[in-house]
Amino acid sequence: MSYLTKLQAVLLLATIRSFTGSKQSSDRSLSLQMRLVTEFHQAPVNLRSSTAGTWEEWIEMEGLKRSLCLILTYLAVMNASFSTTPVMIGFEYSMELPYDERYWTADSVTAWQTLDTRSNVPPMFKSTFHQLLSEEMTQLPDPGLMALNALVAALYIHISQIRSMSLHAPNIVTEQLRERCATALRRWLMMISVFQDNDYVHNGNQTLAVGAVLLCESAFVQLYIDQSLLRGAKVDLLNADDNGQDRLFQPVTRSMEMTMAMYHTITSVRGPLSHGMQFLIRTGCIDLGIFHCLLGFRSIVFLVRWLYTLELASQDGTEESLTSEESEIVENLRACIYQSNVQSLAGLPLSKACAKLWGDVTGAMNSPWEITYRLGEYLKVFV
Repeated sequence: MSYLTKLQAVLLLATIRSFTGSKQSSDRSLSLQMRLVTEFHQAPVNLRSSTAGTWEEWIEMEGLKRSLCLILTYLAVMNASFSTTPVMIGFEYSMELPYDERYWTADSVTAWQTLDTRSNVPPMFKSTFHQLLSEEMTQLPDPGLMALNALVAALYIHISQIRSMSLHAPNIVTEQLRERCATALRRWLMMISVFQDNDYVHNGNQTLAVGAVLLCESAFVQLYIDQSLLRGAKVDLLNADDNGQDRLFQPVTRSMEMTMAMYHTITSVRGPLSHGMQFLIRTGCIDLGIFHCLLGFRSIVFLVRWLYTLELASQDGTEESLTSEESEIVENLRACIYQSNVQSLAGLPLSKACAKLWGDVTGAMNSPWEITYRLGEYLKVFV
């Protein structure tokens, strides 16, 4: 068995075990995740498909690069959605980023040769990652969507590592690290915006692009949110079928950092409404991937608890009035719900409307993964 075949087999098995919906199966996937980390570190050094002499060799090397990028994305999503222990991956890895998606449309040697892969060499993973985190503004490259997925996944993992290591660091150090990471994420958003008008994104890569943006939003949330809430999200997701206790509507601490985190959860509400709830329910597998469901669930849980906290403060009058930043988020969400014209959401408190919105989509959509149904039912049961 070749290294590439083995790598893809482990990734496929880990994915199946993670998303079946069984807690026991999910627990078993942890050893496979660590196996993927080991395999990532043992990948060939200085991997460059641009040096391939034949089309077949290029496919093999490019396939390995893309598999390694998928591993990074999978590990980041697992940490984001299940709050697993941050993966200790170093980003000094000497690998070219994958070629963009146009190069994979070649269906013959002749078509591949016309693309001139040796002249159009993609940037290196290591240098691009450091460019994003650099204190100096530099000219950013223009990689493909698979490369952008890997880069935002690397940023997410890096932020998780930073948050874990800075728990006992001085506040000034924590703020400096946070601002550098936030700048890197904003730079990444500038890079992916280049693809908004590209035809090949609209012809089959919507899921890849949307998933990357959602992971970026989750990285912003990871950067600002209280660590105790991250741990709580893991409990909620793994025990989503236990309806004996209302764990969803729990108050949280209000802070400027929490408000900044909540700003980046709005996408999880706008997404289903902009697509149309019934369309997503009936055709969910078309462009709503499992990563979207997991990342969306995590964001919605945080957002619902934050909104519930604001609603409690309004009811008992014991808390200070909303800040301008809090009011802006609340008004944006109200506008989204109102403009949707979804009758089942009308009249509900905003926290319950957001929970029901995502619960209706994930609980009823046509998905091959049982976990999406479980998450949907969890969100709907207390509404």
